[in-house]
Amino acid sequence: MTAHPKPPATADRAARKRALQALDRRESAEVRKRSIGRCEAVEVITPGIVMRCCGTAVHVHHMIGGRGRRGIGASALAIHKQHICDFCHTNIEGGIGGKRLILIQRLELPLWDDVYRRIR
Repeated sequence: MTAHPKPPATADRAARKRALQALDRRESAEVRKRSIGRCEAVEVITPGIVMRCCGTAVHVHHMIGGRGRRGIGASALAIHKQHICDFCHTNIEGGIGGKRLILIQRLELPLWDDVYRRIR
């Protein structure tokens, strides 16, 4: 039995996927370094008063998400990621008891220093 090499398209696709994953890992390391281990979520408490969470950051949150979009293109860049605590991540992703944090976007794409507000 003779061995058949992978077709060039399959090998190229695998190489591109590895390169994207490597970029995502490098950018996530930058996010962890930037946060110094503190949650980066900032919430509007009342109009004019904002407060940064004082929790210990454990998750790198991709602010640009969606099926097949996380970690690809702009989503992989550190500027579009936050290092956040478990509580904030749960509130941002799914909410607890209807008190969900949602992003107040200043631009088309969210940035790591954007602010959240709580919806009820």
